[in-house]
Amino acid sequence: MKTLTISVAEDVYQRASKKAAAAHTSLPEVVQGLISNWTQEPDSNCTTPDHQRRANFLRFLEELAARPVKPGPSVGPLNREELYERGVSRH
Repeated sequence: MKTLTISVAEDVYQRASKKAAAAHTSLPEVVQGLISNWTQEPDSNCTTPDHQRRANFLRFLEELAARPVKPGPSVGPLNREELYERGVSRH
């Protein structure tokens, strides 16, 4: 294992220390996780829940972008009288 020395602002260090303690972990473990996630290949099989959720979301966006856009059943702009006649709800 390699040792990494970094410099951070005092206030950032204090906030990070508190957040790590609240999560029952240490700052070196947090940094290790961040670097590990950051260096993962996009196609690799990562088992962390956050990475899997992100991968699923990106896959969903790709599938959504690949779908052809179909025009909806629009009737065009309506004036106030036409809205009341049609009984359009407010929600």
